Amino acid sequence: MPNKYKYSVLLLLFLGYLLFSGVVKSIEIENQDEVHISNLHVLDDDLIALANHITVDGEIKGDLIGIAKKIVTNGKIKNSVTVIAEDYINSGKIEGSLRMIVKSAQIDGYVDRSVLAICLNRFHLGLKGHIGHDAIILANRGGKAYFEGSTTKIDGYIQGSTKIRGDKVVITGRIDGDLEIDANDIQILPPAIIKGDFTYTSENQAHIDISSGVTIIGDTRWNLPDDTDESDSGLSFTDFVHDISELLAIFIFGVILITLTRQYINESMNQLVNRFGHVAAFGFLSVIILIVCFVILIISLVLMLVGYALISSDNTIIGVSILAIATLMVPITSFITAIGGMLLFTGKVVIAILLGYYISLIFKPKTSLVSKSKLFIGLICLFVLNCVPYLGIVVSIGTAIIGMGGIILGIRYCYQKNSMSLFNTSET
Repeated sequence: MPNKYKYSVLLLLFLGYLLFSGVVKSIEIENQDEVHISNLHVLDDDLIALANHITVDGEIKGDLIGIAKKIVTNGKIKNSVTVIAEDYINSGKIEGSLRMIVKSAQIDGYVDRSVLAICLNRFHLGLKGHIGHDAIILANRGGKAYFEGSTTKIDGYIQGSTKIRGDKVVITGRIDGDLEIDANDIQILPPAIIKGDFTYTSENQAHIDISSGVTIIGDTRWNLPDDTDESDSGLSFTDFVHDISELLAIFIFGVILITLTRQYINESMNQLVNRFGHVAAFGFLSVIILIVCFVILIISLVLMLVGYALISSDNTIIGVSILAIATLMVPITSFITAIGGMLLFTGKVVIAILLGYYISLIFKPKTSLVSKSKLFIGLICLFVLNCVPYLGIVVSIGTAIIGMGGIILGIRYCYQKNSMSLFNTSET
């Protein structure tokens, strides 16, 4: 599989974990600078936390979804953990799966099921670290734009098969299944034990210290990297991180919209659910108007230059007329174009909430139409779809256009309701 598609496949797996981990059950949302679940605290629900620092010393009987600069889990988490952070440290017990997108990760605790890790810099499974199933560790390769090389170190115990991609990989622990590594620098040092096959892809031969006590029960295979895939992988990784940043920006923007304009968001959602055809048609009509305004803006800017040129010649009257018309049209069309662009961006938020709502209905038939958790789930869906070649472009454009139609109709109906209420109040 070409490397430029690997992140799409990986994110589909990430989404599958997310959807079937029970994240849309009863949910508690925390949004503050620091979130701390003390060792005396037992949380019966799932927790979605957005903060600067998140620390879990107590027990969470559901799932944990955390977005923060630093996340530490020292306590017990009954289900799965999904984190997006700069640094993640686990010295507790996770009875479900662990999924992370981080700069660096330190795992000294117990993960009962599988681990899916996307790391920009460093991943370390400590001596006491234990992964009860398979592990996929995807880290940055050295020599690519914006990022330094990454280091993956396995000192602990992995019961299943393991796949690692990075710059430098050091194995001193025990792996019960097959091990696949794609890296520049690979070291298998004592007392490492690999019970399955060891397959690695690298320009350099791996350093395997068999004489000092390294044990590999299966076969060892060395593959040279494909130059084409290697050149593509750096670009796809950069694109991936850019998409993550865009995802977080839209999520924060969406949370602000839900908090400040819930009435309009609710009405926009009602329009999408009950009048989807009208919304789509209105969205495409609005885009046509937006394109026309943009064309008029460009023409107006050109006419301004023409007007200035004519003023300097013998056609002063014509130049003044053209300049006056162009000067009038520029701010009007600029305003409409800017508003249209903002509505297109906001449209993704509304469609994300809609997708999250329909996914929530699968697990919880009676659920509210608008919530931050539905926005989060819907954005993950759109993020994955946008990573699929060709389909992603269609989805990105379609969601923006249809979402814009829903927002415009929602604002229109809210205005009508408010006008009618004001009229009825004045009559009484």
